[in-house]
Amino acid sequence: MKNVYFETSTSIPYGILSLIKAMGSHRVIYGSDSPAANPPDIEIHKIICLNLDNESLKNVFYNNINNLLKFDS
Repeated sequence: MKNVYFETSTSIPYGILSLIKAMGSHRVIYGSDSPAANPPDIEIHKIICLNLDNESLKNVFYNNINNLLKFDS
């Protein structure tokens, strides 16, 4: 399932944490669903409150979408 990613918008923190534990932080992408749902800061804090290690936070907030869209060569 190397081409499957999950995004976090409108998810509850427990669901995000369960997903990271099941699939790994390398498959989860931060999503804000803004402006339709919550303000972006609420979506950001739902991930920060999970007490993830720095590498997992980097994966969710940056590395995964960067790798998926191939911004860096």
